[in-house]
Amino acid sequence: MAKRTASVSDLVEQMAGLAEEIKTAAVNETRKYVAMGIEDHLIKATDRQTYSGMTPDESIVEALREFPTLREARLQAALKRFEANEDEVTDDFRAGLLMAIRLFADPEYDY
Repeated sequence: MAKRTASVSDLVEQMAGLAEEIKTAAVNETRKYVAMGIEDHLIKATDRQTYSGMTPDESIVEALREFPTLREARLQAALKRFEANEDEVTDDFRAGLLMAIRLFADPEYDY
């Protein structure tokens, strides 16, 4: 029986397929762990040492104050409401954050 050898183009095609699989796996893993970190920081009341001892609500308010990417009218209006209410972030706001975090982590969600 003669041994069939793969052509160079077949090997290149196989390598491209493997590279795409590796890329997809890396993107999915990155999304998962970034989302977990954000959720720990802004939603869960875990060990706060990592976050300078700030509560999740304090971290949300600080992010709204400090990050230029969050200088959107609706987010700044939310910040004003939270500050007027002694830094208390609403459950609806937390739910919106959690929804965005979970969608980001879901490899099936194509944004």
